[in-house]
Amino acid sequence: MIYLITPQNYSSHSQDLEEMYKLRYDYFYKHLKWQVNVENEREKDKYDEKDAYYLIYKDSHGIIKGCARLIEMSKEVMFDSSFDFLLSNLANFKKSGYWEISRLAIDLKCTTEENKRVFTSLVIALNHFGLYTPPIKTYLALSYPSSVDFAKSLGVPIRIIKKNIIKNEPVVVSIFTPDTENHKKLLQQLDVSLLGFN
Repeated sequence: MIYLITPQNYSSHSQDLEEMYKLRYDYFYKHLKWQVNVENEREKDKYDEKDAYYLIYKDSHGIIKGCARLIEMSKEVMFDSSFDFLLSNLANFKKSGYWEISRLAIDLKCTTEENKRVFTSLVIALNHFGLYTPPIKTYLALSYPSSVDFAKSLGVPIRIIKKNIIKNEPVVVSIFTPDTENHKKLLQQLDVSLLGFN
């Protein structure tokens, strides 16, 4: 099941947010060894619980298995500071309708099949949010090439606009616009409940 957490309902999802930060701690700090802000085994930074929207995936037992953070590019985002060296044309995206995807993480205990289901479900939720929550036009994300390859294998119309190296690892900046046909195909593949969407 996919839930959407918005700035308007942070308080009613406080426990979900706590569990999400724990998942991000395991994924980004312990597994990827990123130098991120950590406190009490939770990964949380200055962009959280301000203008951020969150997508979280829960399994049948109510355990959070995946998450992603969305912030409109007209607000302060990671491309403004942490990754400001990546895009010389950043001003083209700093406007309403363009959203940054960050902190996409999946539970490391997931099997290969579970991993695919969680990732696909999050893509479905991104499409849904983009198609039915105007005025979203385009998503912008920094990720590893393997994530882009995975998205392409699902038929997501994603495009790499910049390649770079960060700490000896290849990264890419990619963009994609929510697509109705891709959304329908993915929904046919998975029986996903979008319970937290209004």
